[in-house]
Amino acid sequence: MLEIALTIFILILIPVYTKTYGIKNFLWFSDIGLFQTVLALWLKSSLLISMASVGILVLELIWCVDFFFRLVTKRSLMGHADYMFDKNLSFFVRCLSLFHIALPVIWIIFLADWGYDDRAFYFQTCVVWGVLVLTYFFTDVEENINWVFVPALHHWKRLPSSVWLVTIMIGYPAFVMFPIHLLLEKIF
Repeated sequence: MLEIALTIFILILIPVYTKTYGIKNFLWFSDIGLFQTVLALWLKSSLLISMASVGILVLELIWCVDFFFRLVTKRSLMGHADYMFDKNLSFFVRCLSLFHIALPVIWIIFLADWGYDDRAFYFQTCVVWGVLVLTYFFTDVEENINWVFVPALHHWKRLPSSVWLVTIMIGYPAFVMFPIHLLLEKIF
C-alpha cells in the first residue's frame, strides 16, 4: 500500500519539481533516496532500502533538524531547508518537500522489518560517485547540487573544483556513510 502512495506522490512530484526547479534538481541525494525507496518498496528490496539509508539518512536528519529549528525559532540554522519558508515558492511545492521528514521514518521501519543488507555501503558508494560526477559536469555552480561547487561559490582560489570533487567522493563515503554503515549493521 505504501508503495502505491509513494508512486502516486512521485508522479505528482516529478512534473511539479521539473517545472519549478528543472530536471537537474533530481540529482540531489535526497531525490535519489526517494526514488530508491519507491523502487525498494515495489521490489521488497532490503538492499535498496539499506542503500538509501546508509547514503542519505544523515543528510535527511540534518534537513529535518534545520527545518524544525527554523519552524520553531524563525531563524536559519544551516540554510538547507530555508527554501521551505520562501514565499516565492508556492505552498504546494514546499509541501511536496516534506518527503524529507517521511523518508527516515520509512527507512527505519523497513530496516527493522527487513534487516540491513551489509552490501549497501559498497553499492551506495558507487551511486554517490556517479551522482557526484554527473552533478559536477551537468549542473550549474549557482545550484551547488550536492555541494560539488563549494570552492567556486566561496572563491577558494587554492582549492580547484576538481580536487574538491575528488575530496567529497572519498570523504563522504569514508566519514559519513561508513560510520552509518557500521551503526546500521550493529542495530539491524
